[in-house]
Amino acid sequence: MTHLDPAIVDLARSQQGLVTTAQMTGLGINPLVINGWSKSGLLSRQLRGAYAVPQLLEESTGPDATERAHLLKCRAALLLYKDGVLGSTSAVLAHGVAVWGADLSTPIIRRPIDRGRGIRGLHVRRCTSEPVDTAYGKVVPLTTALIEHATDSGIVQGVVSADSAIHSQKATAEELQAAVGKLSTRWSSRPKAMMSLVDGRSESPGESRLRCLLAFEGWELIPQVDVRDETGHVFARLDGVIAGMKIGIEFDGKLKYADGDAHVLIAEKRREDRLRALGWVIVRVEWADLENPARLFAKIRRAMSLAQPAA
Repeated sequence: MTHLDPAIVDLARSQQGLVTTAQMTGLGINPLVINGWSKSGLLSRQLRGAYAVPQLLEESTGPDATERAHLLKCRAALLLYKDGVLGSTSAVLAHGVAVWGADLSTPIIRRPIDRGRGIRGLHVRRCTSEPVDTAYGKVVPLTTALIEHATDSGIVQGVVSADSAIHSQKATAEELQAAVGKLSTRWSSRPKAMMSLVDGRSESPGESRLRCLLAFEGWELIPQVDVRDETGHVFARLDGVIAGMKIGIEFDGKLKYADGDAHVLIAEKRREDRLRALGWVIVRVEWADLENPARLFAKIRRAMSLAQPAA
């Protein structure tokens, strides 16, 4: 067959573009036909027993392609397991919170079972909390998801997502700290380390990563600092300031000047000239610097050799 059965299309449309093998065979579709649709591209296999209909998938300007693919698999998992709840990194994404540096190859769900069992390509764990609803289905609460994400993926990955959640006002530091405080000692080391670094003033994953890298080297980066001129007027806001020093960090990963607008470039130069006139040393950090900490630290040390102590 060179086209999908209309009944399959209608069913998938009602399920956000997804359909299961069991549903198709229940509508009288032979497994060989399903396999043929998959090979021809009319169906896109997401998990064993679950397919997407590509023509029904909406283009998104939200998460990147890898995140969209992961969330589609998450929806497929919840279609296969009606009692499932997204957990950990999958739940963080479903809550609309930024994720960086995590493995997005495999959805993570929780089910009311004694031990994790499921199909290949899916992590299944036992349910531990009451779920909440999102656009992607039922998920663990955000504070739970952030703790699980830090435990699974790492401290810096946890900080990036926790900062994003707090900055976007989807959670508070107090709520997250209270949730971490309830953990048993066995599972609390990574979440506690995460909380020692969390600061919702950071405005992007890059800024969160930068703050963590500097902290590991023994430098405290204070996010989003207003700078006043001689009259007390705020004329600039720095992405970060090294505590105790007049060193301003500007993270260029946000592509502030990508359009090359001459007026923007001139205004930025004048702003930076005013900062330098007040004794500030400005260090510009790019995404590539985060992948080369030795180069980043060398930039900071050069600035320290030139900078004045903060007043």
